[in-house]
Amino acid sequence: MGAPLGTPLVVTAHLDTPAVGVVEVPVMLDAPLSWAAAALAQRDGSGLPSMTRDLVMDMDLPLVRWEAHGTWGWCTSQAAVHVRSWTAVELRRKPATGPMARFTQDRRHHTGLGPYKARDTTVAAVLVDTMTWHVLATDRTRLETLLSVVTHVGKHANIGHGHVTRWVVQDDPNPDGWRDRPMPTPGATGAFRAPYWHPSRKVTVPA
Repeated sequence: MGAPLGTPLVVTAHLDTPAVGVVEVPVMLDAPLSWAAAALAQRDGSGLPSMTRDLVMDMDLPLVRWEAHGTWGWCTSQAAVHVRSWTAVELRRKPATGPMARFTQDRRHHTGLGPYKARDTTVAAVLVDTMTWHVLATDRTRLETLLSVVTHVGKHANIGHGHVTRWVVQDDPNPDGWRDRPMPTPGATGAFRAPYWHPSRKVTVPA
């Protein structure tokens, strides 16, 4: 794979609440950027195709693409996470009352007893000063616009975890910094671009 052309940048998120799930697995910047692009498209009334188990749309991101071993991804490194300390947070595990009501009318089926009862769950978290990525950008202004939409990183953002107080974008003297990330290797199976959780993203690289 040759050296892609683009503007090397360092992107830093400053956080002020505990973050969940940002050190257990690599966090690439194309994930929150794709979410932001989709959010702006919906806000502006742009139609997005429905996501299915077999298909999800690739958002147009202001990043250079890399190609290797028959697959491709965005030129972003995994996050370098500056952890101050480890901690734990409590989450309220709520039962899926909507699907339950849809699939049964049984009076005995309720959320007050058994495995469907709401409960508190404790999960590991980290106190983070900053998360930093190296990227190759095609449009710095649009990159900054997308970042301005991203208010949280990591899991359980809906209850305030991983809150970003500000984003800082700077020139990067290292044009190869983005390569610090999982890349496809012959015979390996993995997901190499957002959304990383979607089944269609998992590919097996030919040996």
